[in-house]
Amino acid sequence: MVRYVLLFLFSLLTACAPMGEVVETEELQIEFENLWWEIIDPPPWLSDEDEIVCYCFSTAEDVKPPADGVVLYFEEGHLYSRILSTFQRIEDGYHLSKYEIDLKVLSNEDEDYFVEVSQGILNQTSQIIPCSL
Repeated sequence: MVRYVLLFLFSLLTACAPMGEVVETEELQIEFENLWWEIIDPPPWLSDEDEIVCYCFSTAEDVKPPADGVVLYFEEGHLYSRILSTFQRIEDGYHLSKYEIDLKVLSNEDEDYFVEVSQGILNQTSQIIPCSL
């Protein structure tokens, strides 16, 4: 039993290896914020397999400090976007207060972007692309 638990933990840690370097805060404000992004191969708990969902870290909304903006999401087939959470810029990414998760945006030498979502010791890394909707 212990062997299976260790194997599970090892697979989690190796599956979450960084996909690139963390994008700096100043670059995030130019290259990431206020643009719509789609997660390639999202985890099954995030959305249906056939449904496209896009996300935007918007600074255009009025928010109360310490929030810097809101995370909007738009689902395929819907007419409008909705607010998912407020976000706060932190040293290496964002903190989504509603869900108590941290998010880092990574970029590799091919200029592919990835997001690493962390909550406690658990994290998930997925590639993102500009929204196709």
